[in-house]
Order: sequence, then C-alpha cells, then structure tokens
Amino acid sequence: MKSHALNLKCEHLPRPLGVGTPHPRLSWEIESDGKDCVQSAYQIQVWKGAGKDGQPLWDSGKIHSSRQHEITYSGAPLQILSRYTWHVQVWLDDGSVSEWSEPAQFETGYFSLRDWKADWVVYSYWGNKELYGQQSMNFLRKDFEVRDLAKLKRARAFVAATAGAWGNDTLRMNLYEFHVNGAKVGSDLLNPGQLTNTKKRALYRAFDLTGLLKEGANTVGLIFATHKASVEVMMEYQDGHVEFVRSAAGWKLTPFPGPFLQLWSHDVWEFGGKNEIYDARKEHTGWDLPGFDDQGWQSPRCGAAAPWSLAPQMQSVEVCDVIRPQNISKMSENCWVVDFGRNMNGHVGIKVSGPQGTQVTMRFSETVNPDGSIHPSSTWSWQGNISTQKNIYIKRSDGIEEYEPHFANFGFRFVEITGWPGELHADDLHANAVCSTVGRGSSFDCSDARVMELQKLCERTFLSNLMSVPTDCPTRERLGWPADASTVSSAECTMFDMRLSSSDTISGTPSFSWTYPRISPSSAAIRSWLHCSKGRPR
Repeated sequence: MKSHALNLKCEHLPRPLGVGTPHPRLSWEIESDGKDCVQSAYQIQVWKGAGKDGQPLWDSGKIHSSRQHEITYSGAPLQILSRYTWHVQVWLDDGSVSEWSEPAQFETGYFSLRDWKADWVVYSYWGNKELYGQQSMNFLRKDFEVRDLAKLKRARAFVAATAGAWGNDTLRMNLYEFHVNGAKVGSDLLNPGQLTNTKKRALYRAFDLTGLLKEGANTVGLIFATHKASVEVMMEYQDGHVEFVRSAAGWKLTPFPGPFLQLWSHDVWEFGGKNEIYDARKEHTGWDLPGFDDQGWQSPRCGAAAPWSLAPQMQSVEVCDVIRPQNISKMSENCWVVDFGRNMNGHVGIKVSGPQGTQVTMRFSETVNPDGSIHPSSTWSWQGNISTQKNIYIKRSDGIEEYEPHFANFGFRFVEITGWPGELHADDLHANAVCSTVGRGSSFDCSDARVMELQKLCERTFLSNLMSVPTDCPTRERLGWPADASTVSSAECTMFDMRLSSSDTISGTPSFSWTYPRISPSSAAIRSWLHCSKGRPR
C-alpha cells in the first residue's frame, strides 16, 4: 500500500513567517491508495536553513502514535529571525511505511519583547479644529540602502502596533498600512486586530520584502493611528551578513495632516473608528518613495515606554468577495441609494469623474424605508439615535479617480451616495466583503433549496462577524463578547478552520480560499481528520 504525508503545517500555516514561539506545533495529513488506514507511527526531522543540507536540530525517531496534529517541536533551541526546514515519515497500521514527505519551511519571528530592538513611535495628534472629533493619520518614513541586491538572500519586515490612540478605536478600524517603495505591502486589513484599549499589549505582523526591494535607495513607510508603532526591517545576505533598519528618532514624521481624517466621536465612544474622510488634494505624493523631499518633516517622538508584552498577530482580515450593485435608485437630483443584494461587513470602492474638489459622501445602512431611502437605525445603539457610519472622498483632480477606504469598514446592504457628479452607474462602484481568512472545515448539501438558502445565510452571517476574532456584529460595538461567541462556536468550528481565530502564537498571511476538498468517508484523509483532535472531529 502506498501512502505519503502532505499538507505539512507549522502553527496551522503551510509556510508561516514570524512564528513567535520556540516550541512551534507541527501538523500533517495522510493520503493513501488504501481504505480504512490509520497512522500507527511517525518520525519528524528538522534542520536549520532553507534545505535539508542545513544544521540538523531534531530527529524525533520513530514515535508510536496516531497523532498528526500539533506535535510540539522538541529539538535544539530555535533562534529568532531564522528559517527552518522539516519533513515527516509515517507508518500505517498495516505495517507499510511512507516515503519522506516533501520538505516544508517556517521562519521564526520574536519570542518576547526583549528580542525587539526598534524604538516605539508615539502617535502625534494633528486634528482639524474646524470639525470636532477628527484625527488624522500619521505618516512615518525612512530611506535606506540595499548594498548588493543580487546577493540579498531574504528580506523581512516586522511591524508592531498597540491599540488605537483614542479610546477603543482598535476594535473598529484598520490602524496601520505598511508601505515599501511606493506601494502597500500585503492584502491584509484591520491590522493589528482586536486588542484591549489599555495600550499595554502589542501585536506584530511579518512581511516578506524580498521581491520588493531594489538596488541602492529604498523607502519604508507607515501610515498609522495606533498609540505606539514600531518597525524592524531585516536583510540577510548570502554571505551570512545581516542588516537591520529599525524605527528610531532619525525617521521622519509629517508635522501636518495628510489626506486621511479618521472620524470618531469623544461623546459617543461606541461608534469610534468607523469612518474615513479622504481628501485626495492633501496627498503626500511620493512620500513612500526614495528621493522624496522630507525636509519639512520632523523627527518622531520615540523613547516612550514599550508595551508590557509583544506577540505575533492573529490571522489577517482580507477581502473575501467582490459584490456588484443589484439595483440603483435615484432618490433626488443628487442622491442615489444602491442595493448590493445582501448584508455584509465591508466597504465600497468607487470610480468617479468630475472636477477637482468634488465631494462624494456614502452613508451605510442595513435596511431602507418604504420610500426606498436608507434607514440607518441598524447602526444606532443604546447611546442614542446617532449613526456615524459614513465615508467621504474629495477629488484631487479633474480626471477619473478610483478610491477604496483604507481604514474604515461598515456593516451594510444599502449605501446612500450624495455629491456624485453626473449619473451613477453600476460600473462606477463595487462592494468588498471582508472577513478573517478562515478556511473551510466542512461542506453541506441537501435537496431542499430552503435549507440550502438558510445554510448560505448562516455562512455569510458567521463570516461577517469574523474580524480577527469572532465579534458580535459588524455595525455597532464589533467586540468579541464571550456570550456571542459561545452561541455559535460549535457551528463555526464545524464550518470553518477557526484555530487561528483563537490563537496568537503565529504571524503570517495565509491565502484565503473558498474551495475545499470533497472526500469520501472511506478515505484516509477523513480518518486523519478524525484523529486530529485526540480522536474527536472538530
């Protein structure tokens, strides 16, 4: 009988960057051409480096066990910021033995706050005094050199952030964007994920910069509204030399507001961090590119006390579906209501023409009134009939411009658009539904169309409430209340792979997938799944 181990994962990811524990957990699955096969033993080998010719660190020997899930690494001590390779061999209960699996890799990040050397940059408030409750994003930049790109073995960036600078805003919004050489790095949103507003804990995310750097001058940049932020860039060359670029007082911070004005109210704290006002006329063009004139920028305030703890970030939140308008209703000369056909957690992207200074305002709701106008009561709370879920974009030129919010997210089906120049067409806008990058855990099919529709509604509801952790709703508090989570935890763990939504021991950007294998009950894969959690299915 032929069999082999596949889908090797470290900390639940196939190739994680920034693993934050010296004892990561290893898992795998088995594929076999036989039926009713069960693993009877396994052997794991781990090397330091990018291949099996590196330094051997651990050989488990033959371990008599059917366990394939979360085997704790027990070899020589791992080092931070290092790359490791591992593979596994398995024995089945019929006595057959597999070939060694294809090698898999993982990279460590930082194991504790003591390992982090970069300074912590404190958020500087640059508010608009004309409009109460507005705070602008901070722009931080640094130019650096790559001395020999051809010999650059790998480059990594680690961005750490605490909660938001104001109240509990981190529960509502994306708090930073990381840029390199003119472009945002990664497709993740809502960084750094859910944190308490005490600002005493930080999470970091790892980014692969290897293909983004160039010979000579390079630039890293950070747009942020966290209370404290910190950046470490590591460059490892083929000769073993390692260079670091770390946030410090020598970096440059803009002393005046940019295009982002984040709106949150000091009176209605529950609605904090839900909106974005983007005035494109105030863009710092080229701020994240080499050669930008930052003479008017200032040194950031550094040297503040570090957070009490630092850990890798949980899984990312990304765009999981792009939805086109189902209906557009013109309510008045300059007001449209767009129906996207279903409720979601996300935001709206637009492509707009018109003269410079044109202001397009979007207000969001889950329901409409009998006359078709939006009814924003779904975004109200016990604090009063107040709804601040809106998005404003102001054009910088007379040409066609495209815009998606960088830091705001909403719960909605309908959006009211005012200030649009000319007629609004379906091709002018789209909605991005967002959620945590959970994989499918199971599938369900039946012949009753009503039950299948109910199943689909349940899936959408769960996904709309998965924003780094399971939350109570995408419109109001967006908190991970235990009562809400406990109500649906069994169903969510059956439908999705929720392990990264309840663990902060890894950092990476897993690829989002809406597909999943359909496997027969007699296959070894389902047998493996049944054994993955001490003999019980998830």
